[in-house]
Amino acid sequence: MPENGDAERIYFMVSDQFIMGGMGAVALNQIAIHEAMRLYHIEEKEDTFEKVVMIGRHFIKKMNDDE
Repeated sequence: MPENGDAERIYFMVSDQFIMGGMGAVALNQIAIHEAMRLYHIEEKEDTFEKVVMIGRHFIKKMNDDE
């Protein structure tokens, strides 16, 4: 959907920036999300940040469930 374009773009930029725990990835590095939003001049920062975190949690859960 067009309203998710910024979140998708930022997610793909930071999707390899994991915070790792003993059992694998636990979160995306939020500093990386903020820096990517700054570099790409994202206007709706709060909305985009929330969407990227939600997407990250979804895929981390999926990765951990698949193991």
